[in-house]
Order: sequence, then C-alpha cells, then structure tokens
Amino acid sequence: MPPMSMPTHDEGTPPEETVEGFLEALRSGRILDALDVFSMKAVIRDPRGREHRGIREIVNYVNRLPRTLEIEELRRDGDAVMAIVRSGRDDRARHTYALDRGRIQALRIEGMRS
Repeated sequence: MPPMSMPTHDEGTPPEETVEGFLEALRSGRILDALDVFSMKAVIRDPRGREHRGIREIVNYVNRLPRTLEIEELRRDGDAVMAIVRSGRDDRARHTYALDRGRIQALRIEGMRS
C-alpha cells in the first residue's frame, strides 16, 4: 500500500482542487489520502440512492470504489463541484460534491449512460 502523503487540501484550497486530489488519491491507491478530505459527518449517496453516513460507512464505501478512474470533466457549479468520472470502458458517473472548510460534507453519485 502506498504511504500516506502530506494533505493537499486545507480551508484555502479551491474546492475543485480538493475534489481532484481526492479522485487522484483514490485512483492511485492512496486510500488514506482519499479519506482524509471527508468530514467526520459526511454523507455519500450512491447511485442506488442509499446513504452512507459517518466516517465508518464512508470508509467501507470508498474501499469498494473502482481504482480505474478517469476524470472527464471537473467544474465548480455554484457552491458545489461537479465531476464526470469514467471507471472502465462504459461506466460513467456524475459526482456532485458539497464542501465546507476544505472537507467534503456530501457526495452524490449518479450513474450515467455512455
């Protein structure tokens, strides 16, 4: 397992850079770095509509995410950050992130047709 690196985010980091760092850490297998950007009370809503609340459920969910991620689009959309992420040949998803003080508070993942 790759070692944990220094955090690449703080309260002054632009939200889109925090999201990009999260996805890059996840893709490169640096799970601890990926998890470091979530607040302790974060919520992930997966493509099936299920909510994963709190850091324990977030850890379990993030550990199951694919590592073959490619960011197709990443942009700030008001207070949120939206990313179109491809994992594999035909699997695409829209990620919508809500951040506060440099931490991901909420992530909604919606499946997309290619």
